[in-house]
Amino acid sequence: MAEKRPAGKKSPRIKKSETIREKAKKNAVSSGNTPRKIRQVTSKVGATSKKVSTTAKKEYYLPLTDSRMGNFLNKRRSLIPGFLKKSWAELRQVVWPNRSDTFKLTVAVLLFALFFGALIAGVDYVLDKLFREVILNV
Repeated sequence: MAEKRPAGKKSPRIKKSETIREKAKKNAVSSGNTPRKIRQVTSKVGATSKKVSTTAKKEYYLPLTDSRMGNFLNKRRSLIPGFLKKSWAELRQVVWPNRSDTFKLTVAVLLFALFFGALIAGVDYVLDKLFREVILNV
């Protein structure tokens, strides 16, 4: 059941984190002093990548004879499989953690690994002693 809020109380807003690409774009626009050579190179790279992108997105059609192989290959085909296109689109939506978050998460993983490793070692030691005493009578 939904909680009722008193009148006048607003729900807290969650701030959307900025991606690295967005931060770099904002800094480049705000500073406006990118060197001329860098702007020229980036524009050429952007134009080249746009050409490659449009060529890869095109669908190609090979009219072939009526045969089993011809019927299979007679459909429109793309140079890049749909799986890779969708995977790349999904990867572009990822928001990567910053340095401090990465450090905290790494420490957490290491602590959990050490804890569970020690736990398994302890259970193994107890079971080893138990089986030696009960089963082997050593």
